[in-house]
Amino acid sequence: MRVSLRHAARTPEAESACAFGDVRADLMKREVIRRVAVVHLTPREYRLLVIRVKNADRVVTHRQLLCEVGGANAVEHSHHLRVDMAHLRQKREVDPAPPRHLTTEAGVGCRLRVEAG
Repeated sequence: MRVSLRHAARTPEAESACAFGDVRADLMKREVIRRVAVVHLTPREYRLLVIRVKNADRVVTHRQLLCEVGGANAVEHSHHLRVDMAHLRQKREVDPAPPRHLTTEAGVGCRLRVEAG
């Protein structure tokens, strides 16, 4: 019941765009812009970013990311997720070594920090 109410309260406009750091992701246009340049993402990287944008500032488990990006059988291939996340950080973060926005919660999952300090 709570999940249904939460989903009903969401508007497509609220989930369609997100700005964090110098990046703006517009899901309606399927466009990611860093500063003034369009960022090319692979289909898997884009799906990962969409999941993160829709769950901004919340932890998304590794299992959830794997299932949503690669299907139920992809849970065994977590190394693909690490590689995709590394590529996404390189394209998105100013300095990917200490990521400010696309962070990992050790042993749990990942988080998109919209307001990172």
